[in-house]
Amino acid sequence: MGARGIIQLKGIAKSYGAVTALRDASLTLEGGEFHALLGMNGSGKSTVIKVLSGVIRPDAGEIRCDGQAVAFASPADARRRGIVVAYQDLSLIPTLSVLENVVLAIQGSRPGSRLDLARERTLALCRELGLTLDLEASVGALPTPARYQLEIVKALAQEPDLLVLDESTAALDRNQVEAVFALLRRLNAGGLGVLFVSHRMDEVMRLATRVTVIRDGTTVASVALAETTRERLVATLVGEDAQPRPASPVTASGPGPTDADLAVEVRELSRPPRLAPATVRVRQGEIVGLGGLQGQGQREFLRAVAWLDPPATGQVRVGPRGIPIAGERRARAHVWYVSGDRGREGVFPGRAVWENVYAQEIGIGGPTRRIAERDLRRRVIELLRRVRVVAQPTQPIETLSGGTQQKALLGRLLTRTPELVLLDDPTLGVDVHSRREIHDILRELASAGSGVLLFSTDDDELLSLCHRILVFFEGSIIHELQGEQLTREHLVRATLSPQEAS
Repeated sequence: MGARGIIQLKGIAKSYGAVTALRDASLTLEGGEFHALLGMNGSGKSTVIKVLSGVIRPDAGEIRCDGQAVAFASPADARRRGIVVAYQDLSLIPTLSVLENVVLAIQGSRPGSRLDLARERTLALCRELGLTLDLEASVGALPTPARYQLEIVKALAQEPDLLVLDESTAALDRNQVEAVFALLRRLNAGGLGVLFVSHRMDEVMRLATRVTVIRDGTTVASVALAETTRERLVATLVGEDAQPRPASPVTASGPGPTDADLAVEVRELSRPPRLAPATVRVRQGEIVGLGGLQGQGQREFLRAVAWLDPPATGQVRVGPRGIPIAGERRARAHVWYVSGDRGREGVFPGRAVWENVYAQEIGIGGPTRRIAERDLRRRVIELLRRVRVVAQPTQPIETLSGGTQQKALLGRLLTRTPELVLLDDPTLGVDVHSRREIHDILRELASAGSGVLLFSTDDDELLSLCHRILVFFEGSIIHELQGEQLTREHLVRATLSPQEAS
């Protein structure tokens, strides 16, 4: 394409059997621009990116580079035109090292590339992102944020003319996102074109110069950001007939929980070196957020409470009777956990939607084990309706879009009323409308009496949902926000350091 080129997708259509992914999608990208592609989960964004990157060939429509019709038979064809994608679901090979993943990518785009060149580029890009990585480490051993950052490093190491970010910053915290976009702005000033998918509207409004909106497989708008507003974009995303629902107001928690209304009591729970002793009490019906910069111990805390990574010290007791949790089997019966890594710890690929929804209930030996499969499918139809998922109980879970899979997984929580629900970034990579629906599910759980502990990399999500926010810093809870303190200003200040929080 070239740094100053133009690439156009016109009238793109793509179907998979009876399922239409794209009807009439169009996209025009000018070299060196910062372009946002927006759409609800299942709208066709991922299919557009796959067409643009040569992963799939469209059934109809055309692709033009600098006015010349082209056909991408493979991702290699797209790379030769300078188009490289950093994927939301990650294209890394977990059994290979950091450096080996980058070498494979560079050799695919620049045959004959040397190992020392890959090492040099990787180290330089990691420095700009503030990312410290052992290049010989196995990718599968890296924490989730580091893998997302490496996905971006791998893409940039190929020196593309157009970088496509498919929700690649979704798992990153505020500082990590800022580092990524600071690097991209610098490269963009030098001619790099960027097409990015993001459900964080603040990122879009701050970074994009142009926005294209796709809905139900059709491009419905393409506009310069200077000519629109956030409210207009959201209305276009969900359709003119769908009015956004305001977030339900959150009331202050008031005095601490008593034993009679206790959902969970965590005493001096620790898992060195990432988690210092923490004591937390959550009442029934309360949503408590875990805030602070990503990687400060929030995930370790959730996993220790769920006994997925057993704590070194401390106690966990759930419910008004103070049932002790001292093992994974007991934890699964009373503490329900939704992982932020949907691909590795959430869905069961190849299994039907109904099996995924009832997976935990069946796994703990619940009463559903004695119910006929046909009856379970009927129950799942009702659960899917409650979480607003349009799907057949028998279809494979992986045929749903990422956001729809996430809502289906949250349907697990409605099969009973668990004493405690633990959520690790539950709306990661989920569109604006689906996010509101997931919030409704969490409020319904709380209203039914569950206690909820929620970690999110989205500060706005914490502020709109939570009765209290516990701010983590270097493995410790350094501050608690509630009532009038639940503002962005207080949360940012409390996040910075123990000194700022005091």
